[in-house]
Amino acid sequence: MSSYVDRREFLQLLTVAGAGLAACCTLRDEEYLQQRVEPSQAPLPGDWVVYATTCRECPAGCGLWARTRQGRAVKLEGNPAHPVNRGALCPRGQAGVQGLYNPDRVVQPLLRKEGKLQPVSWDEALFILRAVAVRAPIAAGRPQGVAWLTGEITDSDADLLEILIEAAGLRPAVNLRLTPEAPLARAAQALFNYAFVPEVHIENATMLVSVGADFLETWGSPVNQALAFTQMHAYREKIGGRAVYVGPRQSITAANCDAWVRILPGRETAALRVLLDGILEGKPDAPDLAAARSLLDAVPLAEAQKALGSVATELRALGAALAAAKAPLVLASGHGADPVPAHAFALLATHLAGGSGRTISWPAPGRPPRGSAMTNVIGLLKEVESGTVEVLLVHEANPVYLVPGALAAIDQAKFVACFTTMLDETASRADLVLPIHHSLETWGDHTASAGVIGILQPTMKALADTRPFTNLVLDLARALGGPAAEKLPWPTDREYFDARLATWHRTLGAPADLPAFAFEAKRRGVLTHDVPRPPVRLQPSAALPPWRPPETGLLAWLFPHPFLYDGRHANKPWLQEVPESTTTFVWDSWAEIHPETARAIEVGPGDAIAVRRGAADLIVRAHVTPQVVRGAIAIPLGQGHVQFGRYADGRGINALRLIDPADIGPTLPLAGLPVTLARAPAVPPPPPLIRVSGGMDQENRELARALPWADVEHTAHAEELPTFYPDHEHPEFDWSMIIDLDACIGCGACVVACYAENNVAVVGPETVAKGREMAWIRVEKYVEGEDGTRFLINLCQHCHHAPCEPVCPVHATYHTADGLNAMVYNRCVGTRYCSNNCTYKVRRFNWFDYVRDKPLPLQYNPDVTVRERGLMEKCSFCVQRIRRAREEARKEKRPVRDGEVIPACAQTCPTRAILFGNLRDPDSRVRARFNDPRAYALLDELGTRPSIRYLKKVLRAK
Repeated sequence: MSSYVDRREFLQLLTVAGAGLAACCTLRDEEYLQQRVEPSQAPLPGDWVVYATTCRECPAGCGLWARTRQGRAVKLEGNPAHPVNRGALCPRGQAGVQGLYNPDRVVQPLLRKEGKLQPVSWDEALFILRAVAVRAPIAAGRPQGVAWLTGEITDSDADLLEILIEAAGLRPAVNLRLTPEAPLARAAQALFNYAFVPEVHIENATMLVSVGADFLETWGSPVNQALAFTQMHAYREKIGGRAVYVGPRQSITAANCDAWVRILPGRETAALRVLLDGILEGKPDAPDLAAARSLLDAVPLAEAQKALGSVATELRALGAALAAAKAPLVLASGHGADPVPAHAFALLATHLAGGSGRTISWPAPGRPPRGSAMTNVIGLLKEVESGTVEVLLVHEANPVYLVPGALAAIDQAKFVACFTTMLDETASRADLVLPIHHSLETWGDHTASAGVIGILQPTMKALADTRPFTNLVLDLARALGGPAAEKLPWPTDREYFDARLATWHRTLGAPADLPAFAFEAKRRGVLTHDVPRPPVRLQPSAALPPWRPPETGLLAWLFPHPFLYDGRHANKPWLQEVPESTTTFVWDSWAEIHPETARAIEVGPGDAIAVRRGAADLIVRAHVTPQVVRGAIAIPLGQGHVQFGRYADGRGINALRLIDPADIGPTLPLAGLPVTLARAPAVPPPPPLIRVSGGMDQENRELARALPWADVEHTAHAEELPTFYPDHEHPEFDWSMIIDLDACIGCGACVVACYAENNVAVVGPETVAKGREMAWIRVEKYVEGEDGTRFLINLCQHCHHAPCEPVCPVHATYHTADGLNAMVYNRCVGTRYCSNNCTYKVRRFNWFDYVRDKPLPLQYNPDVTVRERGLMEKCSFCVQRIRRAREEARKEKRPVRDGEVIPACAQTCPTRAILFGNLRDPDSRVRARFNDPRAYALLDELGTRPSIRYLKKVLRAK
């Protein structure tokens, strides 16, 4: 596919001819609702059925495979056919089923009567919506009195809403996001007259500098960027690109870069200004130099250097290195008070250093920016509070939690209707709540990047009495009549989706007939087409908003939680209980402060401190660590809910309360907020922090090993130590695993995937605090020196000479002919001898029968036994997947192919750090890597002969 139209032209074609095209061609199957990845006309009971769809847990839009059993979605995995994530998935994507089966989901319409939300029928709810919310203001000649505020929304629903708004004469919708792309697009427009979102290509970079952008966690498209980062940085790719992080704390991104340059929060633009000075010094003949110098005048160099202090020299040298790099790339988070200059300087630095067209591209047309400027959100809320906006229609947005000052506006609103899946802080104050389908129950499409359109389709029948958001918009259009009904003629979401497919078929010039095109699109889950990427020129008249010198004093850095993001995932127990990789805290908020800062206020690790700014006074526990810059305090977002669900309410603090509404500009200022700290006053302190890690010091045990890049080729493979134990025989299979510590970024996706695949119990904060967590796999962090960090994935090593086996009095744990350390659950009597004797401390004991609130048990994998009280459990190398692959090979009378068995942890890993296979197969990739010079066994001196080999991390120059 090579032809392409922009979004506006697509919408015109859709409204003019889309319904007709859909009516002329039957795109649906008579027998089945949608196309499967693995078509089967008669799936047998017990067979998995896989559907391709698109993840909506964050803005990235990765491709999904939803594995279903007996009509219910059980396990989510990355879609290998999707070019954005290529089969990988992050922790948030893995936990998507916990939003589908969440016990606190809204399951029926609610209407406020006598001050309380009470259940009503859909007929009554829709009558109120049509009459009160829409028709009354329009009939009175006040269509501008109706406003839409949206949150995470698919492109198909956003387009439908835009058609309705234009046809009915309503005000444009405002899209609320924690980090909108509007400032980035505004910077690209100012510099290069480019109206879309530029695309970064980390995989092409030879030198990457990130100024506050945590691209391995929540910035941009993390899974795609993790894959790309591995391509440019991991030793196995033999490229050896260099990566440097500039920021106030050692995040996962900073920990995986070769160097961490410490700057105070809010100094992002100043750092980029000095970086640019170093680039210009190294490239005096850079293109567009005259226009660039006029832009740099917006931030005086002397003032930038003063704000940075002694680190300015280091940043200037970093700029000179960028100028000398073959393929440079500079990223900025835009979290400070001046996001447009920050993004502009990052784009300019990449362009002047020579990365434009290689590490950053400009698709034409590209993907439009998502998220309205926060000033637009604040303006809308003020109009709601004043009564200018009479009716506020909210779709999957939570302004009361996310936007400082929004509570007063929502409470003063004349009428608020929420289209939502959860009764959050905003929906609980609404006048009408309309429950909508989860993304795994709906039709739609969403553009992940230029030329990549992800398909959404139902993976199961709707679980409750909910309705597609598309159907509710179409119902409103019919109620309004006139132009709205004419431009939105589709009866249901399925007909609208078919019309969009027909329009895509027409505009993309696909060679197949429409039914074949539609079938293939739904089977693959993605449409791809080529988009031209012409070069750009710096505008001679480019200008930027004025720069505000950063604040001084103690400064706060508010960062999105790697799992909870902006708070939308706080009611998912998997994401609460999986330890955050840099601190290993669970179920709570914390405040990271430097030891010098802690000494100044006489605070020790775990003490309660008061963080104050204006009227905000937050009490939080201190995490004293050198991995945050002196003079700063770092607090994660995502906690502090008061009305969101049983797993979220009352957990931690909402750090967004530190933001004053007067501070808000194009974005929420998350960096550089001046605060004061003190020991907490004499009030009931928050509960102690719950930390899973026993410590981050290896105690000279060489657990997470590393070696310099120059020494890899000169390192010999370590031979196994001799043993007097007889070896086991493995005639056909010896299942083994390789974990590349140089590729592993510590993201935790493997941990959540294991929870999902193996029905691992969530035990809650009180039980975790006693050291009784149940995770079968864990991410361990070890700190070497001041800021050197290594991550280690620890799980059952499936030892050939396992210490756990001989001490079991009932032979519940034993060594199989396949090389696995197996557990027979119905033999286990719970003596826990095996756990005491385990060298690696990876066996878990069920102290209780852990009860899952309904309907969460529907997410259970039926291939895996749910363990009961008194039983021991541990990693099984996903033995159910091994058994299924062997059965398939036996039926087809062939051997099991290399790569056919992929455990859940390896399947989801965004960096492909985990490799699994049969050591008895001489051609397997695992066999080849077992003798790698970097390979070693964990605690090999003990003679346990593990089936797992780790590949040492490779250290680059700082």
